[in-house]
Amino acid sequence: MRRGLTVLTYHRVLPQERCARYPFPALVMPEAAFAAQVEWLAKRCEVLPLREALPRSRSGAKPRRPLVAITFDDGYADNHDLAAPILEASGVRATFFVTTGFLEATRPLWFDRGAELLGAVGAAHAARSVARAIGFAGAPVGDPPEALLAWLEALKQESAEARERFLAELERTLGRVVPLAGYEPMTRAQALALHQRGHELGSHSQTHPILPSLSDEELHAEIAASREQLAQWSGASIEGFCYPNGDCDERVLAAVRDAGYRYACTTRDGVAGPSDDVLALPRICVTNHAVSSANGRFRLTAFRAEVARFHALWR
Repeated sequence: MRRGLTVLTYHRVLPQERCARYPFPALVMPEAAFAAQVEWLAKRCEVLPLREALPRSRSGAKPRRPLVAITFDDGYADNHDLAAPILEASGVRATFFVTTGFLEATRPLWFDRGAELLGAVGAAHAARSVARAIGFAGAPVGDPPEALLAWLEALKQESAEARERFLAELERTLGRVVPLAGYEPMTRAQALALHQRGHELGSHSQTHPILPSLSDEELHAEIAASREQLAQWSGASIEGFCYPNGDCDERVLAAVRDAGYRYACTTRDGVAGPSDDVLALPRICVTNHAVSSANGRFRLTAFRAEVARFHALWR
């Protein structure tokens, strides 16, 4: 771990019973397991917000302890309510990449909304009839509950307008709207509180789109405008960006650079070495499955193997 900067990715931290109900098990970590991970890291590593860890890792000096940065994507309320107190109890500060439009919206992020609606459809023909009605040609063959990820992946490739038409039509067909309960974002005040307590705020765009599919004007709104929003909310310079879904190309990289960001994170797996592009940093996504035994219980040995890259060697 001393050979580079280990950047860990999390999304949500929830009580164990709520984790079982969340439709994306790879994006949620049980509260007790997260607390054990942070405690271990704090004792054995130098854990810093990414804006502080990155220059340290590139200074040329060999660190006394491994350098680690903990990052959270999206901006859920549990980041403030559950994750931050756990971090602070061990004297650790993290980087929170916030989707600014999510903090201002009155509905869940599109993929949470899609998961709830598709899970409630119960039959592929119903979902496909909705898809045909709005001209969504890429609908998968399987039933949504069993093929949920395939449906969401297909929706991800559609334009934001087409996704919204599909989800709105599903809501009309089902006679229900997905409530925010369970998917709440943190508030602006909570984001400011994190900054004031020493955590770092970074941008995760405005609406969590697939950035390479956007026009130049839309890219500016998602990348530059979201940075300006966060700077206004916090009164601080926003240095980091995180690509939604990890999707980026040369045009997106240029837009991030032009917007004034100092670094940006991808979903590419690995440890950030001195030669890595600072606008395309790799990370390690810590999933509950990878750090648990077959019965679902957290295993510290498995977590150590994950962050030290032993699991990557085995794979």
